[in-house]
Amino acid sequence: MSHISEQQPAKVIEEEIQQADAAIKAKAAEVGLGPPKSGDRGVIRVGGDGRGYLGEFEGGNVYWTLTAAAHAVRGPILVKYISLGAEKSCLGYPTSDELSRSGGISYNIFENGEIDWENDSGPTGFTVPKISVQSKSNELGADLHITGCGFTPGGLVVFQVADLPGAAGPVTVGTEVTAQSNTTIDAKWGGKLWHTPGTASFQAIDQATGLVASYPIDALY
Repeated sequence: MSHISEQQPAKVIEEEIQQADAAIKAKAAEVGLGPPKSGDRGVIRVGGDGRGYLGEFEGGNVYWTLTAAAHAVRGPILVKYISLGAEKSCLGYPTSDELSRSGGISYNIFENGEIDWENDSGPTGFTVPKISVQSKSNELGADLHITGCGFTPGGLVVFQVADLPGAAGPVTVGTEVTAQSNTTIDAKWGGKLWHTPGTASFQAIDQATGLVASYPIDALY
């Protein structure tokens, strides 16, 4: 996936901008988003995470990356998407235009989940949780700093260590956090070295959905 930076040759960046600009304008015309909010000046801009581009139109936004191409997000789904952080959120960039399924539900699919909209209940987000773990060794084992996103806002997230060498099953750790309104978590845990050296899997479990995010660590308990 593209990462726009000063390290890329100017010609490559210019070609990518032209490609994104053409695709965004074409998608906006295809789905009828109307004129750009910026008027005739600079329809597109670099996405907030530097991986793609977006164009803002009167009827919604179009997002583009090299891998996902151009897709439109509008209406209540766009409002929800922006409230979660848009392309900088755990959802990432859209990989579909607005779709529909039985029951009067409209939805967009994103790189790491989707946002559904039902007239009676409003838009709801569904993301695939993911975590990252930074580890700092100490005399007994290591101190871990766990960050992540894609968890149920206001929901409880508990942690465990799985795949310990020789263990009968996962070992629950005494740490839990509540996910923030933007789906993120931030936690710390100190673990001791497992009696059998090796690697394990640190897991964060979203209690509301049962979904699990994993990250490889040294064998700790």
